[in-house]
Order: sequence, then C-alpha cells, then structure tokens
Amino acid sequence: MGRQKGELLDGQILDLSPNGIKIKTSVDLPLETELHISFSLNNIQFDVTGTIRWKKDYINYIIEGIQLQNDAFVQKSLINELKLFVK
Repeated sequence: MGRQKGELLDGQILDLSPNGIKIKTSVDLPLETELHISFSLNNIQFDVTGTIRWKKDYINYIIEGIQLQNDAFVQKSLINELKLFVK
C-alpha cells in the first residue's frame, strides 16, 4: 500500500539552510517528491515546501536532501533565525 497525500511523516533535521534541508528518516520516498515540512527554530514555527533532490540509503534509515521553494520573506526569516541559533 502506498503513502497517502497529506500523510504525516517523522524525520530528524541534520542540516538546514535557507535553500535546503538534509533529513534522516525511515521513509524511502521517491526522488522529486514534493513535501510540506513543519519545524520550529528558536520557538518560531516554519512551514516550508521542498522537493527531494537526492537520497542515500543506510541499513536502518535514509538521508534525503530537500531543495526548498521559499518566498523571499520565509527565506529572510530563516536566515535571521539561523544567525541567532549559531550564536
């Protein structure tokens, strides 16, 4: 049975930039799958959209690289929060 549109999936963010996210997950999704991702950074909620561009399979998990498709406002907000996070 395949995954349903709108299904919630868990993953761990390993790396984050204004243009992309690298996640660790147990779900093997096809390349070019569009995802809606929600996460918080510094108590600020982000809801972004991205497309899986690459993946690497391991025994118990998968690492996936997701290219984000953010508007300028979301990108700027993410940059500001990332600057605060690394301080």
